[in-house]
Parts: sequence; structure tokens; C-alpha cells
Amino acid sequence: MANCFGSNAHEMSSLLVAAAEPTISISGALRESGLSVMEARSACDALTIAAQHPIALLVSNERLPDMSGPDLARACFEQHALHSVLLTEGDGVECAPYPTGVVARLCTRVAENVIPTIRAVSSLARELRSARAREQELRTALTAEREINTAIGVLMERLQITRENAFERLRGYARSQRKRIVDVSCGLLGCAEESKRITAQLMGVDAAARNSAALDE
Repeated sequence: MANCFGSNAHEMSSLLVAAAEPTISISGALRESGLSVMEARSACDALTIAAQHPIALLVSNERLPDMSGPDLARACFEQHALHSVLLTEGDGVECAPYPTGVVARLCTRVAENVIPTIRAVSSLARELRSARAREQELRTALTAEREINTAIGVLMERLQITRENAFERLRGYARSQRKRIVDVSCGLLGCAEESKRITAQLMGVDAAARNSAALDE
């Protein structure tokens, strides 16, 4: 793989510069401005790095040896929610429509504007990714709460116990199995055999035998 890593690549997130000579030299200027930078000489390398490392922003040539810049930007956005800046040597930058995932298109002929713009866009991209990460954490928490509440309801009906008792049994079982409550809840709500096995352990083997007919219905 033809790539090299910036000296600060251990930081939380980096810029990924996907370009060939001479444009790849912009990575040096970005490092000098205080940014952590990783490099890729092809779209294939860029996609591999984006999948393996926390990247804040992709900076890509319009043309790469194995894929166009817009196609790479689209792939990175669809696979990793990674926004991109496209570098072009042509004119009419502002008039061209932005491809999917692209937040800016910069002309390398106006060199004095490239670095400040990339720094500003990189900061915004980090904030956007942090917001999306928090949103995903909230969604995960809400999903887990829904699974647990549903499992509690199932236990209340099967064992004819109170909500508090059902929760304590579920929590106690999760601890004994060294599992998360949400994982036990998913198992209880999953396939019939797994659900019956967990229920049997929660209610006691003897009680489970007496109620096996009811569980099969």
C-alpha cells in the first residue's frame, strides 16, 4: 500500500489526503499548520485507511489513478459518513455542482486559500461527526431500553410476577452469566429455544417443567 502516516497520526482523528504528485505535497503544508495527516496515493488505499482509522476529513484530487475524486468522495460518505474536499486545477470551481459527500471544491492555483479553508472545513467536519456519534449513542441507548422493557413485559406475563421482580430476575441472571441486560433481553426475545431456555433458568427448572405446555403455545 502506497501511503505514509503523519507524525501525529495517533490523535483522535486525522485528515486523509488522497492525491498523487505534485498535489500530495499539500499534506506537508497541512502538517506544518498543526494538523494530523495521513496520505494515500490511490482511491483503494484511501478507502482502506478510512475503514481502519478515525478520519475527520478527506482531501482528494479530482482525478486519482484508480477512481475519480467524486466517486471516492461518494464511497467514503456512504460507507463512513466521511465528508470530502476536492482539489482541482481547473477553473469554474464555484459553478460546478458538489458530488455526494463533498463540502468544498478548491482550486490549487489559489494556493493561499487552500490551507485555511481546509482547516476550517476540518473543524466543522469533526463537530459534525461528534454530533452524529452522540446521536448514534442515543439511538443505541433507546433501542436497548426498548428491548429491556419488552423482555420485562414478557417475564411478567410468563411468570405472573411484578415489574420490579421481573427486572430483578433479569438483572440477576445477566450478572450470573456475565452478560449485559440488553443481551439477555435480546436472547429472551429471540428464537423460541433460546427464549425458553432463559425463561426456564429464571423461573426454576421444576416450575419450567410444569409450565412447558404453556411455553410451547
